[in-house]
Amino acid sequence: MHLRNFKLFLGLITKHHRLESRPTQAPRFHQWGLKFQSISSPVRTTVLLLTRLKSSVGQRRFGALLAPTLALVKAAKMADGDQLKQQADEYYEQMEYAKIVELLEPAKESGDVELLWRLARAMYELHKPLSTDAAKLAHLEQGLTVVQRAMSVDERHPNCHKWMAIFLNAISKLQGSRAQIEQGPVIKEHMLKACELAPSDPTNWHLLGMWAFTVADISWTMRNLAKMIFGEPPKASFQEALDYFLKADEAKPGSYSMTLLMIGKSHHKLKDNENAIVYLKRTRDYPVKTTDDEQAHKEALDLLKNLGVKE
Repeated sequence: MHLRNFKLFLGLITKHHRLESRPTQAPRFHQWGLKFQSISSPVRTTVLLLTRLKSSVGQRRFGALLAPTLALVKAAKMADGDQLKQQADEYYEQMEYAKIVELLEPAKESGDVELLWRLARAMYELHKPLSTDAAKLAHLEQGLTVVQRAMSVDERHPNCHKWMAIFLNAISKLQGSRAQIEQGPVIKEHMLKACELAPSDPTNWHLLGMWAFTVADISWTMRNLAKMIFGEPPKASFQEALDYFLKADEAKPGSYSMTLLMIGKSHHKLKDNENAIVYLKRTRDYPVKTTDDEQAHKEALDLLKNLGVKE
């Protein structure tokens, strides 16, 4: 039997068994329409035979007989999920984000957290080249629903918290200062949880560093607005930000241009221009492959120029 037909056959048996277990909903094969008709005649015959078997042996006995088949269904689904994850990761390395969305879109309502956060990751990357803030915001809000779905499946998964923080941060930036201030504590909570659950992931420490750097660099106006909303504005220092960025780089040395940039910028804020120049030069010389790399490269060049360093 062809593998595709076999998986479809298993799926039909499972669905039939599930429908039969509901006393108010009798199974009707026409509900599957062309899907049932599209499989081979031997498979259809087997399904019908199983239907008759259930009628003759009863619900409990039929369930016991069907258990091995249900185990095969589960194994087939797991194999499909693993293949999808592998393919999505390959596309991500190739920066083929639209292909990931096309691949994983059918899994949007699934309970597979590994597929859901990968779909959200791709949707986040696709918002970056959009030309208007309105388009970016609409795209990010769609991605946020996927992260929320993933979180509802497994709130202990570190990537759920990581991508929740990333989406909330990006959305609040587009919504303005007040939204940034209001979402700040929530974003930090998700960042801390991500670090707790996956301390070896450099992205989690980078996110915490960005939060601390942004808070330390907050303007007088923003600080007073935060005071009006929360009673006391959030607190952080450039040294705290630097420590987080160094942890990110330590977890995976030299892997992210923006981390190198932010280490340089943190040293600069702390008046340590010697170390700032070291990291800014590393950022300048980092291979430009992504939009983040382009941004880091440009900022490093501008800051080096301000520090009197020639190319």
